[in-house]
Amino acid sequence: MTPLDQSGHEEVERFRFLAKANLFTIELLSGRRELLPEYVQFLHDNDEELLPGLVGITEAANLNNWNIDDLLNDFADDIKIFEGYEDRANRVYYLKLVNQLAIYHLKKKQYSVALNYVLDSLQFSASVEADADFRTLVALFETYRDLATPSQREQYQTILLRGLHNEKGINLGNYGLGVS
Repeated sequence: MTPLDQSGHEEVERFRFLAKANLFTIELLSGRRELLPEYVQFLHDNDEELLPGLVGITEAANLNNWNIDDLLNDFADDIKIFEGYEDRANRVYYLKLVNQLAIYHLKKKQYSVALNYVLDSLQFSASVEADADFRTLVALFETYRDLATPSQREQYQTILLRGLHNEKGINLGNYGLGVS
């Protein structure tokens, strides 16, 4: 057997790192909340894992009915920054995070906050052509439509009309529907 060169050792360390991150996520998803402070410290020490880590934490909170308001407040600035990421992998993670945040706030009966996340996610999923997510978000918004503010309903309609506007062969002007 040939010993590993520098590149091989780096690759082993990368897999070791990913395994540790994945183990934290699996443990949290299975209900081990006591690991949360250690995982949060891990995320602070490893910025590149912050976005996927927050997805896992929020999903675990939703599955296990945990209150993570303090944690979300601590990472609020980071969450805003994630929206500006342009590479495909981070955009997918961002979409997953916003979807989990919507679910989190729906479970807490914070409908206005949740519907704002749904709208943000709808807007984002439309821009990255995430059709499956878009359909799920439309269904989620429609389920809670009666709890939406007039402003949220207007924003929702605007997002949907923009989608129609982008379709070839549909002239919204003939129906009195304007798209801004």
